[in-house]
Amino acid sequence: MVEVRERWTKDHAPVDAVRAKCLDAGMTAEDTTTIVDSLRKRQAGKRLVPERSYKGFRFALPVE
Repeated sequence: MVEVRERWTKDHAPVDAVRAKCLDAGMTAEDTTTIVDSLRKRQAGKRLVPERSYKGFRFALPVE
């Protein structure tokens, strides 16, 4: 949600669909709520700022 903002628009990632995917993947209700809350903030136009310890972190796989 921080690196590729356009992936998380309401059209590409509806909140209900993301919630269902999280729960289907076996995430806890608490973790799912954290993800959904972050998604709602992102879709409301807020910037998500990672904690300082994560600054500069890159996943091994490229993000498209």
